[in-house]
Amino acid sequence: MAGKQYEVVRAWRRTDPKTGDDTNYAPGDVYDGPVDKPYLLDSQGPDGQGPLIAEKSTPPVAASSGTPSKEK
Repeated sequence: MAGKQYEVVRAWRRTDPKTGDDTNYAPGDVYDGPVDKPYLLDSQGPDGQGPLIAEKSTPPVAASSGTPSKEK
């Protein structure tokens, strides 16, 4: 089973604690890093302005009846 996927909802920068490298994230980017800080998803975020990332939802698969619908 695949892990959860997250989408960036607010611009922010993450510094990798091991390498010191910075990564800048912009809204719409995919975030695949660790979700080890509660403020990433918290409704208040780190500054009271809302979460930095949100779980991506999988679009529902449309049910098909097998026959095309016709409008009159």
